[in-house]
Amino acid sequence: MPSSKIPNPPPPLPCSSPPLPSIPSLSPAEALERIDAAFEHMDSMYGASFRDFLRDPTTAAYCAQRIRPLTQSMDLATTATGLRYLLGPWPTTARVTFLRTLFHDAFPEAAGALYAAILWPTERGCECASVEVVALAAGILLGTPLPSAILFLWVWRRICGLDDIHEVVRQVGSILRWDPADLHTAHSLLQSLDVDRRYGNVD
Repeated sequence: MPSSKIPNPPPPLPCSSPPLPSIPSLSPAEALERIDAAFEHMDSMYGASFRDFLRDPTTAAYCAQRIRPLTQSMDLATTATGLRYLLGPWPTTARVTFLRTLFHDAFPEAAGALYAAILWPTERGCECASVEVVALAAGILLGTPLPSAILFLWVWRRICGLDDIHEVVRQVGSILRWDPADLHTAHSLLQSLDVDRRYGNVD
């Protein structure tokens, strides 16, 4: 587990901080611009560096620990937009560190849904088996029990087709070096979940 010790964290946010924009009513690009503008305004008002601190990849584990309680009280779209802003400039290793810390002890379906919402703010033109998606998923799922890993990926069915999810499983299994028996089990679990969904046994 990465160290959460940060040498010089910024001071606590002031009680009179300006309100955040109404994110769900904005396009993904507009929402990110508004968030950035809000942080710049706060830094200017209070002579602080909240924006730079939050977007520094070396603070990934620390930020995830502090943000995790907030994600439990905010709606999925707002949470995903804020995290998309935070993770935007970070390299893959920092994103993995942040998301593994954020998802620690989370239900795999909830973690998978949030991960998907971060990656795909809209359902148009998404690449479910892209290099970035697979690399992040493999990093997040490293050491995760197989059934939980499959549930994490299964949630993507609302965006990705079943064939795409099978391809992600194949690539993630290759990166994590799942043995043939585990890979076969993974594909079988996906198929079983699909049958259950079609017969109304799962949402």
